[in-house]
Amino acid sequence: MNSAAQALSRVVLPGELISARHARRWLREQLGDLDEAVVDDTVLLSNELVVNALRYTDGEVVFGAGRNGNLVRVEVADNGSASSPEIGAYDPTCTSEGGRGLQILDELATRWGVTFLPNGGRNVWFELEPPAGR
Repeated sequence: MNSAAQALSRVVLPGELISARHARRWLREQLGDLDEAVVDDTVLLSNELVVNALRYTDGEVVFGAGRNGNLVRVEVADNGSASSPEIGAYDPTCTSEGGRGLQILDELATRWGVTFLPNGGRNVWFELEPPAGR
């Protein structure tokens, strides 16, 4: 975890897509009084990571969030994938509903990455810090 962020609060999500809704609600409670645009961006990015973890791995997902002032850190850990997420090539003619989540993450997040876990899973994380004056 980035030394600037506080300890993360975590929640274990069952391996069902409906868990993404619970994650969004829980995250909004955690972020409380932050600027609404920052909260919205954080929820959007978190939803992308949670849905990917639920869709492409088996079992529960551990979802964590913490903040230090305006810096927000989110982590999504799964136990089913040891591969690194890859940003797909941008295709403006693409009409599929998927495939843009990591592009959005790369554009909006201040920093993001992946840490591989000893159990063979991975922890995808991002940090979001609004520009000064926001």
